[in-house]
Amino acid sequence: MRIRHVPLGSGHPYTHDTEQRSPVLPVTGESLRVGARVSGEVATVAVETSFTGADGTVIESVTHRAARVATSSRGQTVDGGHLASAQAKQARKAEGWEARLAVPAGATGLTYRIHATAPDGTTASTKAFSTEVGTWMPADAEVVRASGPVGLVGDVSVLRTPSGLARVRFALPLAPGEHVVGFGERYDRLDHRGQSLDSQLFEQYKSQGLHRRTYMPMPFAHVVGGSGWGFHVVTSRRVWFDVGESTPDRLLIEAEVAGDGPVLPVHTYGGAPHEVLRAFLDEVGRAEELPSWVFRLWASGNEWNTQAEVERQLALHRQHEIPIGALVIEAWSDESTFTVWRDAEYTPREDGGPLRLADFTFPADGAWPDPKGMIDAMHADGVRLLLWQIPLIKMRPHPTGQTRFDADAAIRENRLIRERAADGSLRPYRNRGWWFPLALMPDLTDPEAARWWTEKRRYLVEDMGVDGFKTDGGEHAWGHDLVYLDGRDGGEKNNTFPVAYAKAYGDLLRSAGKAPVTFSRAGFTGSQAHGAFWAGDENSTGAASRWWRGGGRSRCFKKIVR
Repeated sequence: MRIRHVPLGSGHPYTHDTEQRSPVLPVTGESLRVGARVSGEVATVAVETSFTGADGTVIESVTHRAARVATSSRGQTVDGGHLASAQAKQARKAEGWEARLAVPAGATGLTYRIHATAPDGTTASTKAFSTEVGTWMPADAEVVRASGPVGLVGDVSVLRTPSGLARVRFALPLAPGEHVVGFGERYDRLDHRGQSLDSQLFEQYKSQGLHRRTYMPMPFAHVVGGSGWGFHVVTSRRVWFDVGESTPDRLLIEAEVAGDGPVLPVHTYGGAPHEVLRAFLDEVGRAEELPSWVFRLWASGNEWNTQAEVERQLALHRQHEIPIGALVIEAWSDESTFTVWRDAEYTPREDGGPLRLADFTFPADGAWPDPKGMIDAMHADGVRLLLWQIPLIKMRPHPTGQTRFDADAAIRENRLIRERAADGSLRPYRNRGWWFPLALMPDLTDPEAARWWTEKRRYLVEDMGVDGFKTDGGEHAWGHDLVYLDGRDGGEKNNTFPVAYAKAYGDLLRSAGKAPVTFSRAGFTGSQAHGAFWAGDENSTGAASRWWRGGGRSRCFKKIVR
C-alpha cells in the first residue's frame, strides 16, 4: 500500500484535492478535513491526531476513522475535466479517503499521521505532519488602517496563530438604497449588494458568470445611490466580501494578512463615481494613451496559422471593404518556444540566449515563408500585427532543442517562480493548472527575470516590426507555498503576476520605440496602466454573451481599456 497526503494540496482556490488538509490552516471551533489517496488493497484508513496548547501540552489525542470518498485533483474529478491523461490514469489507481474532525478550543498546534490497513492485516503509515492552529479573537481597531470619509463599523477580529496574524475581519456601513458595483471584472451582475464574492485571480474556463469567478479581481468598489463613496482594500492577498448578504446594513470584509500590528490599509473616498475613480487611479495608475489604430477594428482567427491563410484573410477584408486596424495571429509559433515562427530553420542557442532575425531561414514550403515581408505589407496597408504569447516554458512533451536550452537556462540563472518541496528546499514551480500542465513559470514580477524573458522576443519587435502582443494566460500561479525571487510568497504575489506580465511586454515595446500595446485576459489592481484587455474564453450562447458584456461593463468602473 502507498498513502499519499499533500497537506497544502494544489492551491486551487475554490475546492480541495482528495489528498489535502482543508482548510490548510485549522481553526478552533471549526471542522477540519484530512484527506489521502491510498493505493492497493485497503480495508481501513485512520487519522491519528494530537492537538497541543500554547504551552506545548497535549489537550486532545484521538484516532479518527476515515471514509471512502470520490477522488478529485486540481478542482476536477479524476475521470473528467482538463487533467493531463497520465496524471489522471495514475490517480484512478488510488482510492480517496477522508476523516473529518472538530478542532478543539485552546489548540495552537496539530500533529497527525495517516494509517492504512490491508485486508490481510498489513499496515502502512505516513510520516508525522504538523501545522499551526488559528483562533479568531477580538482585536484592536488599529489592526485595520482605515482612512478617508467612511470609517469602520462594529468590531475588528483577527485569526491569530502562534507565528502571527493570518486573517482579519471588519465591516463598512451600508445605507438603505445604496448599491455596490465594482470588484474588478464581474460577469454575473453589476450591483453586488446581497451577494458574497472574493478577490482571487482564477482561470475559470468558460461560464464565468455562472461560477462567479474572474480573471481580473480587484478589492475596490463604488457605493452609489446614497451620498456616494468608494473603498479600496489595499492588499494583493485574497479578500472576501459579504455585501449585505448576511447582515443587510454591513459590508463584511475578511482578508488574508501576514504579520502583526497595523497590517491592512483600507482607503475610502467620497464623492460621485468619477471622483472616487480619480482618487483610486491616483493610487494605482492610469491607462496610457494608446495609438489610434488600437481603436479600429481588429481581426483574428485560431485557424489563421499560415502566411497564406493570413494573406487570404487580409485580401478578403479588402475585397469586402472591411477596414481593420490590427490583426492578431494566435497559432504563429512552433508551439514550443513561443518565440520562433513555425517551420523556421535555425541553430538553437545552448546558452538559452536570445535569437535575432539573421539567425533564421524560412523555407519556401514552410508555414511562414516570409513573415517579415508579410508584416511589411500589412504596415503598408495600414494594419498592425500582434502575436500570441503565454508566460510559461512548456515541459510536456519533454522539451527538446531551444525549449530545452531555455528551460535549463531559466533554472541555472534563477529566473523562475519556485515552490517548497516536502523537505523545505526550493525547486522550480511546475504549473498546477490544466493548461500547459507542469510548465515552468518565469518570475515576471522580477525586473531581471522579466528582461531575460522579453529579450527572447526582441527580434520580433525590432527586426520584424511586430506591433504588440496578445498576452494570454497569467493565472497559472497556484498556492501560498510558491516563492518569488524577492522572497515573498504566493499568497501575496500570485494576484500581481498578470500586472507584471503585461508591464514586461509593454516595457519591451517601449524600449523599441513602439506603443505598449498588449492585449491581456488576466489582471489585478494596477492593470489600469498596462494595455488593453478582453473578457476571456466563453461559449457562443446567449447567456455567455450576457456574461462577457457584463464583464466589460464592470471593467469600466475601474478604468480598464477593453
